Amino acid sequence: MDPKFVDILKRLADDEGKEVLLDQERCQAFLADYAKNEYKKERRLIAQALEARVPKAIAEAEDLEACQRQQVKVLYDEYGLATNVAMDIVNALLLVLREYIVSVEANPETLESQRLAATKSVAGNSSAYLSRGKDHLRDKKYDAAIGEFSEAIKLDPNNFSAYNYRGEAYAGKGEYDFAISDFYKAIGLAKDDPSAYFGRGKVCAEKGQHIEAINDFNKAIELGKDDFHVYFNRGKSHAGNNQHDEAISDFDKAIELDEDSYDAYLNRGEIYFRIGKKSYRALTHHKRHMGYSGKDGDYESPELDNAIDDFTSAIRLNPEDSIAYRRRGDTFCKLDKYDKALSDFEKVIDLAPQDPFAYLSRGNAYHGKKEYDNAISDFDEAVELKPDLAEAYGYRGRTYKALEKKKEAIKDYGKALSLDPDLDWVRQELRDGW
Repeated sequence: MDPKFVDILKRLADDEGKEVLLDQERCQAFLADYAKNEYKKERRLIAQALEARVPKAIAEAEDLEACQRQQVKVLYDEYGLATNVAMDIVNALLLVLREYIVSVEANPETLESQRLAATKSVAGNSSAYLSRGKDHLRDKKYDAAIGEFSEAIKLDPNNFSAYNYRGEAYAGKGEYDFAISDFYKAIGLAKDDPSAYFGRGKVCAEKGQHIEAINDFNKAIELGKDDFHVYFNRGKSHAGNNQHDEAISDFDKAIELDEDSYDAYLNRGEIYFRIGKKSYRALTHHKRHMGYSGKDGDYESPELDNAIDDFTSAIRLNPEDSIAYRRRGDTFCKLDKYDKALSDFEKVIDLAPQDPFAYLSRGNAYHGKKEYDNAISDFDEAVELKPDLAEAYGYRGRTYKALEKKKEAIKDYGKALSLDPDLDWVRQELRDGW
């Protein structure tokens, strides 16, 4: 601190009494007059010390050396002041209020050790907040985690880990913009650390920003993150961006790194199903125009076969989860293997009796077998469980059409399109007529 300003503090204390340095309003008013509108930075720092009640602590302290360390920490905690700046303020007040002298020239090593001790104390507290925050994050107590990480950031504004973990906590709460902001700050503090890029990539993916997500996952891999999670998440973003070959390649890599991952097999199976379904639609369109009539189960698709293999692997890894059974059943339906599909849908309903999509899928299998009454019954159940399920009305309308119940079919088709105007296959059914 400028020695001339310290002299002003001494003169103020001599003229008005040392108590003036304990009264925030009086001290600031007198300092403005004594300093003649100069030393604005020093006056601001003294104002912060007064707000933090540093002068009062010094005036009442018995152990001045311990008081010095503690008040430096207070200024660091409350205002984020650099340790050397906080030390200058405290030493000036110690000199004026208690005539306690710390000579920088005479004792440079002592002063430096005091500064390091204060800094170490701050860092220790920051680490404690960080540790508690990580525990809360692991337990999915996101608000509590955010509070701890925020305290760590107050103590150490350049703490990469605090920003990175707080970003994860915000992401867990679904507050994606706050999460992205924290990941940006973390990246600014440690550009060569892959974890913040990975975290930001996951949030971008959740927001549907798959190109940005892929770029972040690429950067994380470039910086050395070579684990299951980065390839799995990049695969999901490639899938979201309809980059099927790239998605399969990433899921291949993820499975290579963790061959017991239910999610990796399930997601890769979904991609194979998409590709196979597209091929199936093209073949069906060709058959319709060529007047082809074949027997059930005569359609072959290596992609759908791959999908069945992956869904089977997922079932092996998690036999109590209904999703893989349903998706395998849907795939069997595309291959016209309706009995196998029905077996899977029975398992789905056993595991998740309130799942409307289970009845929707089983209804489709019954329709494929031309067991139309059973199909109608399942579509009725799907609508009962989820009245806004547009596809249930569409498929029921298709079954009514097969039963030549034109009035009921048109009503269901209309309801389906009112709920989801993008169901193009329903429009095609209406255009095809009876």
